[in-house]
Amino acid sequence: MTDNLALWRFAYVLPNLLACFGMAFVAMLVWRFRKQRGGLLLWLVAVTAVCWAFGEGAGFVGLPPGGILFVWKIGYFGVALTPLVTVLFAIEYVGHGHLLTTRRVLSLSILPVATLLAAWTNEWHGWIWATVKMDMSTPIPTLANTHGPLLWIYAAYCNLLALVTGGFLARRLGELQPPQRRQIYLLIASLALPLVANGLYMMRLVPMRNMDLTPAAFIVVVFVFIRSLQRERMFELAPVTAHEIYRSLEDAVFVVDDADRLQDLNGPAHHLLPPSPMENIGQPLAVLLPQARELLRSAAGEHRGEVALGEHFYDVRVAPLNNADGRFSGRLLVWREITERKRLEAELRRLATTDSLTGLFNRRHFLARGEEEIDRARRYGQPLSLIMVDIDHFKLVNDTLGHEAGDRVLLALAAILTAQSRASDCVGRLGGEEFALLLPQADSAAARQAGLRLLDAVSAARVAIEDGSQLDFSVSAGVTTMQADDLAMRALLRRADDALYQAKREGRNRLVVE
Repeated sequence: MTDNLALWRFAYVLPNLLACFGMAFVAMLVWRFRKQRGGLLLWLVAVTAVCWAFGEGAGFVGLPPGGILFVWKIGYFGVALTPLVTVLFAIEYVGHGHLLTTRRVLSLSILPVATLLAAWTNEWHGWIWATVKMDMSTPIPTLANTHGPLLWIYAAYCNLLALVTGGFLARRLGELQPPQRRQIYLLIASLALPLVANGLYMMRLVPMRNMDLTPAAFIVVVFVFIRSLQRERMFELAPVTAHEIYRSLEDAVFVVDDADRLQDLNGPAHHLLPPSPMENIGQPLAVLLPQARELLRSAAGEHRGEVALGEHFYDVRVAPLNNADGRFSGRLLVWREITERKRLEAELRRLATTDSLTGLFNRRHFLARGEEEIDRARRYGQPLSLIMVDIDHFKLVNDTLGHEAGDRVLLALAAILTAQSRASDCVGRLGGEEFALLLPQADSAAARQAGLRLLDAVSAARVAIEDGSQLDFSVSAGVTTMQADDLAMRALLRRADDALYQAKREGRNRLVVE
């Protein structure tokens, strides 16, 4: 009889003992992954499962009723916390840890913590174990109980959590690659097996009376986790979600619904929105960010455009978002900052179109602008004049005072030409000491007056040179006005150049009108 009792006691203890040591082994394996996504939560799953298996198994080693009740209470650290921690681990592991806000985790923890506290204070209310008594009808004396109301509520809560989480994981399967898909299958199995075992226990459908089969199911879960960790490389091949990808992007990402209301955004996108005391989620993006209004008005298909926000520029790509059934559900706006690119483009344009010393248009760009102005003047029947300017005795300045002084003279003349020109005029350096001023809508008389004002300004100018002295200089100018048969800039340039050299022949420091 004693031998039979020992064998039965061993049969009751062994599954829980295996589960306890198995989960402890899993905890040791997982500890090195504790800094990986979900690693610390999986470690907590294993530790709380150890408590559950220990509490269940220790109740069959022959302790008195008070001792059995005490180890049950220890086991309730696992009973109350293992289901919750398992759900939290599954959600974080598949890359949706952002859903686990502090408020949500605290809300989900209310019932498990209440269940744990109720177990330790059960003598006052009977919410967990309505009755507790020794059952002598089993092969070994066991402490039997009837489930209290809170335990039924908590069991239903755990089942609901597991089912919702399992459905959530199943929906992720289609987004994953085969190695990650296998991980999800194993996770679903680790949720389902204890769920089924606990359900059988709650319904009293267990083969070994008064024994909770959930810790025994942990034996299978142990092998599931060991396979996941060792063979399937659980943490090396963790699933990567679209949410994680766009959250980690340096580009700003906005997600809007079919009414262009903001649904989600990543960190860089927050910096583009003005500070607001209101919650931005749910607000029209065109109200939060008026610069996006034109992009949102565009066609529903994929398109892109450029947007300026203050001194910053963005290339914005707009792509449609569709539901699983293919119906349009919203749009994704990806804002990539191109400020530096725009600056480089502007600098390249400047280098391609301007003279490096004076900052005026270079010869090529000046001539291109001249062709455009000729076409415009002919189209609208408007006058167009050209003044060519050359610094008198410029070679002598370079030879006697040096190129530094020559450059200062060139800069001084460039500044005078710019100051004397209108907004519609075009000023350029054609080469060396030769400059030109194109005057749209200016006839010969107006051009002559502009040229005389230019000569007066040059005569009044003084250029400071390195030795502290001041240098004055003069210019010669030739003026011409577009004629009816002028079809290109070369005709105006030729006549203006002829007038310029006539001014030089006549003694310099003067203006000649062709």
